[in-house]
Amino acid sequence: MVITDDTDDARARRAAADAAYEVNFAAYLRLRAEIDATYPPGRQVAIDGGRIVADADTYPALNARLNEIGRTDPHALVVTAGEGDPEPLDIL
Repeated sequence: MVITDDTDDARARRAAADAAYEVNFAAYLRLRAEIDATYPPGRQVAIDGGRIVADADTYPALNARLNEIGRTDPHALVVTAGEGDPEPLDIL
């Protein structure tokens, strides 16, 4: 059995997530060369609100850093320097 949440609130949350992803992915495309030139390969870089907001050696360290600075929006885009375009990911 598949349960779906087709309420107005769920649709609004999905629309907000889609809009945030579009803003952050467009920023990534614009910043990709800068990220690869500035950060060593493998460095985790977070983009939120269309700009780079944090970086760290590992994803757990980046997540901790984002929490420290109050960036808890689940729609931030995390990319790995030197690894090409990120794939969209839904975290359930």
